[in-house]
Amino acid sequence: MDYVRAEPSAVDQASEHRARILVVDDDQSIQVLLIRMLSLGHYDVACAANGRQAVEMIQEDRFDLIITDVVMPGDLNGIDVLRMAREVDPHYPVIVITGYLDTEDTARAIELGADDFIPKPFNASLILSAVAVSLARRQSS
Repeated sequence: MDYVRAEPSAVDQASEHRARILVVDDDQSIQVLLIRMLSLGHYDVACAANGRQAVEMIQEDRFDLIITDVVMPGDLNGIDVLRMAREVDPHYPVIVITGYLDTEDTARAIELGADDFIPKPFNASLILSAVAVSLARRQSS
């Protein structure tokens, strides 16, 4: 599996583990945007273009956090990705992003325990803050 990694810095040299984040979005421009944003936080990033690919990746590998879009083509959407991640680990950190604010999707994401629900468009500080909070919550549990 290929990961995108920012150039090593002094912070990286002091840290043995860089959080691994799976980004799930069918829009390649959103994938690239999130890779750039997450590189600012020195995270390793893998991408899946749809829910089916994400579920396969979750079953094969372990990520520290998942960021998933809700609306994607195919038989599995972001809510399905969240649900299946919770089957692998009930405390799997998952941040849900969406360009379509649907109260039903929001309610399902909250019911399934999404760490955060972020509407598009978003900025780097919002994403990095949500990621830091989710990862810190995971480490403390």
